[in-house]
Amino acid sequence: MSFRVVRLLRQAFLLMAVCILSILGVRVYDALSGPPLDVWNTYVPHELSPARLDQSNWADYLKAEDEIFEGVRREVTEKLTPAQRRQSNRYFEGSPMFPGHYARDWNRSFVLEPASEPVGAAVFLHGLTDSPYSLRHLAESYQERGYIAVGLSTSDVGLNTAANQFRSLAKMSESGASVWRVVSE
Repeated sequence: MSFRVVRLLRQAFLLMAVCILSILGVRVYDALSGPPLDVWNTYVPHELSPARLDQSNWADYLKAEDEIFEGVRREVTEKLTPAQRRQSNRYFEGSPMFPGHYARDWNRSFVLEPASEPVGAAVFLHGLTDSPYSLRHLAESYQERGYIAVGLSTSDVGLNTAANQFRSLAKMSESGASVWRVVSE
């Protein structure tokens, strides 16, 4: 390559780097100059440590989940400002979409048992930013086919990091293969 081509490539690379950094700088400025975060964006619940998670059974897991939801009620729901108490806010108890208004809170872990003798079990894990409500219809479909369907909330009980999710899945490795076969059929 000639010196001119190398020089042109360096200039193009420098121009591209300046553009990318400028866009990033504008985005950072925009994010930092926005309105303050609401209480539901800043509350961080106390979660199970990996060591405690390794020693937990299903009852311990549900108890930790209960404690987290109680913390959300105490630190978010009860601390909403009048402006935040609107129909479209799911943390507002007066909202029609407040989970406490439903017979079952599908944002929590659940077990659905079939009406007859189980033919197997299926464990459903939601995505990183989702919760068990997104698993409801799939779990109910498996329940109708005779499976015990378990929807596990992984976002609140110490499983919200990828490392903890992999640790917990590895811990379930003995039943994991059969569960995977059930889920993938």
